[in-house]
Amino acid sequence: MVILAAPSFLCVAAAYPGQVPTTQPPRTYQVRTYGCQMNVHDSERLAGLLEVSGYVKAATDEVADVVVFNTCAVRENADNKLYGNLGQLYSAKLLKPEMQIAVGGCLAQKDRGEIVRRAPWVDVVFGTHNVGSLPVLLERARIAEEAQIEILESLETFPSTLPSRRESVYAAWVAISVGCNNSCTFCIVPSLRGTEKDRRPGDILLEIETLVADGVIEVTLLGQNVNSYGVEFGDRLAFSKLLRACGSIDGLERVRFTSPHPRDFTDDVIEAMATTPNVMHQLHMPLQSGSDDVLRRMRRSYRREKYLGIIERVRRAMPDAAISNIRWTSCGRRGSSTATPSSTPRGPARPQPTWTIRYRLRSCANATSGWSPLPTRLRGTKRRPRSAASSTSSSPKVKAARTTRLIA
Repeated sequence: MVILAAPSFLCVAAAYPGQVPTTQPPRTYQVRTYGCQMNVHDSERLAGLLEVSGYVKAATDEVADVVVFNTCAVRENADNKLYGNLGQLYSAKLLKPEMQIAVGGCLAQKDRGEIVRRAPWVDVVFGTHNVGSLPVLLERARIAEEAQIEILESLETFPSTLPSRRESVYAAWVAISVGCNNSCTFCIVPSLRGTEKDRRPGDILLEIETLVADGVIEVTLLGQNVNSYGVEFGDRLAFSKLLRACGSIDGLERVRFTSPHPRDFTDDVIEAMATTPNVMHQLHMPLQSGSDDVLRRMRRSYRREKYLGIIERVRRAMPDAAISNIRWTSCGRRGSSTATPSSTPRGPARPQPTWTIRYRLRSCANATSGWSPLPTRLRGTKRRPRSAASSTSSSPKVKAARTTRLIA
């Protein structure tokens, strides 16, 4: 599904007055996305911008005229993956010199000129704050025959105001905020996305109503800390008000949001989830550690007790809630991740059995409820000294003990 601000030929005519569009076939494009849902949202805008500018999406097996990498700097080995893919395209560009390669997103915001230094065949580098500049930068690079690098330090245009090419007919992403005001020691997002910027509620609801008129029945509200929405204009209850307002939009069947922060997860949000008919009883909320000491060193503004209290209140208000991304790491090097299936396109989720991935640990003195005891033969066993002659690291039994098991 494509939402276009204007026919592509009108945009071409406006960009180049006095020129008549030629009959040459349009250039093709491909957008490759890495990272979070916000990156997926941005990629839909990048595709929409390119289509408004006259490009068409390339076939799956086709080498596109323009390849755009929308990158992530948070996920592990993000830079290795990017430069590996850029290296694979080098030979394709040698065979097709008119091909253009653009790199945007968080890694581009972080590395800036380093990308062109390591991959000089890249034509355009743009950051997280100027997604809308891509078509202009591609044209500049083509005319000047040299790489164009444009990295802004603050948001130029809110991505949701740009044209979009959605991959789904019935579902859409709606960004309600970008950026983050936290200072977690492990996270680079605030320096790449900037401080939190909130959209006005009227603009968000107008976009959702427009999407519903276009056939969308499900929206997912996005933000780095989605439930801190309203901090910029000083309304602590803005997020719960927004959820309730979504309930009054005719034709909107399902509302989801990701990812909330425990610090801002108020009882009013829980009540809005429980009482608004089209807000799904689904919660995906991160817990980086079950250890208060680790959370303190991470500068996470909550502790284990508060997190468990939120989960308990959610369960009381919505017994059928699907809760995911619970990670306990206080009793060993690894923990468990518990999740239940979320709602399907046909309707809200029914109560489902919980699947838990439990890791086999050598010892777990402070295990929380829900952990299964280790087999007797694994408790308190001493490791054999490694040596070239006798090593058990590759034996089938040891490998089995190190793997995870799925328990219903």
